[in-house]
Amino acid sequence: MKKLINSLLCTFLIAGSAFLAGCHDPEDTIDTLALDRALSPLNFELVLEANVNATFTWTPIATSRQYMLSLVKTEDGSTYRELKLTDDGSSTKMTYKFLELPGNTKFRAELVALSTTTGNSKPAVKEFETGVEQLFLNDGVVADDDVTSTT
Repeated sequence: MKKLINSLLCTFLIAGSAFLAGCHDPEDTIDTLALDRALSPLNFELVLEANVNATFTWTPIATSRQYMLSLVKTEDGSTYRELKLTDDGSSTKMTYKFLELPGNTKFRAELVALSTTTGNSKPAVKEFETGVEQLFLNDGVVADDDVTSTT
C-alpha cells in the first residue's frame, strides 16, 4: 500500500512539473491600460482634531485634476456638504479641512476622482464620528492635560 501511494505521488509530481514547464511570460510588456473609469485617489486619510475638525489628505492621480469630496451623515443619509476641488498640479498631496462639524454625529466621507474622458472613479471612503466639542481645549488658559471629556 505504501508503494502504491509513493508511486501515485511521484506520478502527480511529474505531471505537475510538466504542466508548470508549459507556462511562459507574455512576449510584450504591458505599459498602458485601457480603463473605462478614472482610478481612485490614493492614500485617502483623515485626521480628527478637537473632536469636530476633520482634515482630509490624499495623493492626486495623474489622470484627474478634479475631485468631489462629499460628507454624508450616516444616521439619515443626508448630504452635509459636497465640494468640487481642483488640483493645480503643483503639489503631491491635496488637503481639505472641515471646521466645526456638528458634534456627536456619524459621518461618511467619499472622495471621487472626476473624469471628462472616462467615467468617474469608485469612491475612496472614510467613516468617522465627531465627539463632543470641548471648549476649553487649546484656549490658552486651561492646560490641555487638565481637560477631560466631562470636566
